[in-house]
Amino acid sequence: MFPLLMFIGAATLAYLAATRGPRASAAVCLALSLTVPCFTYQDVGAVRIDLRTGLALVGIVCALAHPAGRLRYRPLATDFLVAGLVVVQTTSELLTSREATATVVVDIALQWLAPYVLGRIVWQSFDDARPLLRPLVVAACLLSVWSAVESVFRFNPIGYAFGHVGSLQGMSDLRWGLRRAEGPVTHPIFFGMELLLLFPFALAAGREARRHRGPPWWAWSPWIVAAGAFFTMSRGPQLGIVGALAGAVALASARRRLLVVVPAVVVAVLAATSGSWIIELFERWSGEQAHMTIEIRGVEYPYTGTRHRFLQLLVYAEAVEHAGWFGYGSTGLRAGETKIPYVEDHLRRMFNSIDNHYLQYVLQNGLAGIGLFVGLGLAAVWYAARATFAPDNPIPWLSAATASVLAVTLVLLSSVWLAGDVRFVWLSLVGLAGGMQLSRRAASTTAAAAATWHSVPTHRVAGHRVLPGAG
Repeated sequence: MFPLLMFIGAATLAYLAATRGPRASAAVCLALSLTVPCFTYQDVGAVRIDLRTGLALVGIVCALAHPAGRLRYRPLATDFLVAGLVVVQTTSELLTSREATATVVVDIALQWLAPYVLGRIVWQSFDDARPLLRPLVVAACLLSVWSAVESVFRFNPIGYAFGHVGSLQGMSDLRWGLRRAEGPVTHPIFFGMELLLLFPFALAAGREARRHRGPPWWAWSPWIVAAGAFFTMSRGPQLGIVGALAGAVALASARRRLLVVVPAVVVAVLAATSGSWIIELFERWSGEQAHMTIEIRGVEYPYTGTRHRFLQLLVYAEAVEHAGWFGYGSTGLRAGETKIPYVEDHLRRMFNSIDNHYLQYVLQNGLAGIGLFVGLGLAAVWYAARATFAPDNPIPWLSAATASVLAVTLVLLSSVWLAGDVRFVWLSLVGLAGGMQLSRRAASTTAAAAATWHSVPTHRVAGHRVLPGAG
């Protein structure tokens, strides 16, 4: 199935590049790569190329090889941060694993560079905003409808067609009588995170429709995508939609800023000082009850899936202290039973699943890895937020929502690890944020040049306006 779908997708992108140009092909490539199932793939040695990565590579080649491409590389800090993550993760694998080979290095590079480079290519200037909005709004809404159908009817038709069984949570973990939808990815929370990361396009499309600059149905797209995230029945993405909307309003609407910021600060303070009732609220939300206790370093703690996220910090506390610059590599974190040192033996199987990207990444790649990752995330938020206020930005709400959703995602990653399913979408948005930064910088340079031109004193010769020194 993978070769057939890859051929169809590649032929479509090549046709679009030939008939409509590399910009249209790149935009459709991004939308298509976020919609196709990532559980169909081809292994080449240690390199796993799933369908979305394969399409991203085709899209990049079409953009770079097209005669009308005219891509000019302009460096960004995020370029070096992503490259640094590849170097650090490769170093970690070489230091800790006997299985590290050249194909392992290629696999790591593809994981981080393919989606990021695609995002950088897709957004070259503010002129790319509206053409990019159209295919991504369609993709987001299609995925949201998929989520609702799968949740209500408890059946993933695409997964069934591909022989994909799905995760245990997607198959048997019903919440409020609804199945937790997985869509084209491998876990319900990953699907919820993908829809959350696509929410900026839906929100921006809704704003455009209200101003009669888009199809009328776009006005419903924020509600459709929010509903899609709800049907994954994942609490983080559900709350993330609310947080992303609030952040976008705070950035893009000066007159509503205080109405959002003040309640947000109050909620944050209450959450930070609330004690255990927040945990109990989330447990009631998902219908969990603490039927068992576990012992960590001689102390008994009640255990639920929600409490797992807090208890794992205690379990791995000593391992984090000894992680060093490059961590313990990926070998100790593979499925089954954690091999990370400084963990009590009776906790290894139960806490093999680490639901915290920062904890997992510092264990895998040490202080160097986690430092680069946090720097990358914060830089992307800063880029998109600054682009919101660029006077030439045709859709400032898209930049504001992108900054907001990237910030919300950085918070949510404390409760879920950045699996490849989500990492692809997240890195694509980081690449888009980089394009927004370059667009803002280019617009500022153009405005400064124009101001300089008009401020230069002139004199007239025989009725002609002449710059000093001309001729």
